[in-house]
Amino acid sequence: MKKILMLVIALIVASLEAAAEPKALSDAEIVGIVLAVNQAEINGGILAQSASSNPEVKAFGHRLTEEHNDSTSQFNDWAKNTISFPGAIQSAIP
Repeated sequence: MKKILMLVIALIVASLEAAAEPKALSDAEIVGIVLAVNQAEINGGILAQSASSNPEVKAFGHRLTEEHNDSTSQFNDWAKNTISFPGAIQSAIP
């Protein structure tokens, strides 16, 4: 779980460094960043549910996971209908 979170953070940092350059991000890059951040939130919620003994933290983790799963689904639907991706990327979007 920590390795996944570190990978997501590394991808976000790399993307942010690229954003600091004059070159604008492509739609596909923005979608990738949004999905990576959402997945990090889902992983954090799962971790809170499994590692905490505090019922309030577990409930928060559950809510966090549900909300970010829902937002990922909504974002994927929006992205598929709004943004034109190369074929390989389009078919990879759930």
